[in-house]
Amino acid sequence: MNRRDFLALTAAATMVKSGPQASRPNFLIILADQFRADALGVSGNSFTRTPNLDGLARDGVRFSNAYCPQALCSPSRASLFTGVYPHTTHVQHNIYHVPNAFALSQYSLEPNWPSLLRSAGYFTGYIGKWHLGDENPGFFDYWAGYNSLKPHWVGERYRSAYRTDVEADEAMSFLEKNRSRPFALMVSHYPPHTPYDPPLHDENVYARWGVPIPGYYGAVSAVDRAVGRVLAKLKALNLDGNTLVCFTSDHGETFGERPGSSDKGVCYDDSAKVPFLMRYPNILPSGVVYEGGVSTIDLMPTLLELAGLALPQRLQGRSRLEEIRKSDLGWKEPVFMENISQMGIGGTPAIERAVRTRQWKLILRDHPKDELYNLEADVGESNDLLPRPESRERVKELAGLMLRRSERVNDPVAAHLAKKYT
Repeated sequence: MNRRDFLALTAAATMVKSGPQASRPNFLIILADQFRADALGVSGNSFTRTPNLDGLARDGVRFSNAYCPQALCSPSRASLFTGVYPHTTHVQHNIYHVPNAFALSQYSLEPNWPSLLRSAGYFTGYIGKWHLGDENPGFFDYWAGYNSLKPHWVGERYRSAYRTDVEADEAMSFLEKNRSRPFALMVSHYPPHTPYDPPLHDENVYARWGVPIPGYYGAVSAVDRAVGRVLAKLKALNLDGNTLVCFTSDHGETFGERPGSSDKGVCYDDSAKVPFLMRYPNILPSGVVYEGGVSTIDLMPTLLELAGLALPQRLQGRSRLEEIRKSDLGWKEPVFMENISQMGIGGTPAIERAVRTRQWKLILRDHPKDELYNLEADVGESNDLLPRPESRERVKELAGLMLRRSERVNDPVAAHLAKKYT
């Protein structure tokens, strides 16, 4: 943390502590793993059963074009906590077998919103999958996290407690015990990440309907049920009016149907687009669909603004509060993504950068094939328009957007790829 960020933190902490208690929102952030943006009924899915998440969307704001900065667990989560891109955090691969990534010099993970909120007087808690080290990084007052790779069942599969349900129980207990003080709680469910082994009654619903991969969507419904239980507890404690609730995911799921991907790690919407819901009755309107492009790196500045905290200088995301208040809900700026493909594209993993505007998405790679999609006419990204001569100016325009962004956020990889067309 540089001197300017430290001074901003100190000033913000003083401002929040001296302000009216009622103006300090609580924060409940719920994260699922590998949860596709189109897996919600409210997003137009005709077969998923997600009544609690659909209700959360109807009671607040649904960001219909939200993207993760990199479609892989650790990089996406590091960016979610720091408000900057993976090339800035230097977390570009999954992290295993280290106690605490935040203590390692090869990563740049300060400042982050949990530590800023804790310094400002919030009681912080974390429950569930972490994937940024094996231990409490030191800024959570309550810790029930684990790095990754735990089974979804606490004992024998289908005969023991489903871990998502256990985490919901822990979250409800946290709310009960900390109802009288400002809190910031994150609940991170591993499902619907593989393996697809939800409670059989959830899976069997989709199997009877003939839905492909019923275990995945059964896990989606299991997560939805857990969210519903936690939200019901929040309401029973009379905390829902002054609590910002957010639901999102670290990335989506391709089911192996995209080049370079076994399940994630690419810039196609299946992998990079995520659900992003936000409800705060005291401040935010209900029933709002924010159609403009956003990134999950926008979460940190949004939370800090709600808490009355100054924003660190290095943030690369932006708060969306003012736009929501003004009903300015359309596209204003492009969304950018970066990835390293899981599998070979033309032989070896490809380094990707992508830019998404209201209508277009340009995906650039270090090898061997770039792609252009008109997302208004081709939602499924199945018709690559880049080889067509009439696309030349469009590609140049989008590459120019990427080049200018690379200069703002110091991304030499994006600059190198964009210069192929500029």
